[in-house]
Amino acid sequence: MARRKTIADAEAAEVARFLDGATDVGPLDPVDAAIATHRAAWAKMLTLYEAKKTAKPRYKAEYALQDYKDVYSEHVDEFVRTLLTTMAQVTAFASYIAEFSGTFMPWDCPSSARGWQLSAAMANVADALVRLSAAAPAITTARAPLALAA
Repeated sequence: MARRKTIADAEAAEVARFLDGATDVGPLDPVDAAIATHRAAWAKMLTLYEAKKTAKPRYKAEYALQDYKDVYSEHVDEFVRTLLTTMAQVTAFASYIAEFSGTFMPWDCPSSARGWQLSAAMANVADALVRLSAAAPAITTARAPLALAA
């Protein structure tokens, strides 16, 4: 259990560093920022969950976890409403949702994302796909006529 807490702490520190410094090549993509923020929120949720197991008195840790569940839910709500404007963003967003939904969670740990939040995330992906498919393609398939030598 202590190993999971250490991993969660390390992930939270890495995400914080990532969000503070953006990236080496430029500003952070909005979807990458939303994913990093969600990862940090989930890492904190796991840290509070692990702390609850060993805390003395336990009720204080229970209250901290209960209080944070609402904050975490707000993070998830913001995450699922992230505006997706490119196919790369749709791919990153959907991949993260698939990866996260497969994340190990102890049976008594608070829910990672409610069903309606996951549904909202997938509706966001569907809306983005509709918008992107209606937009003009970035690469045209028309070819210029060949200049034939006389």
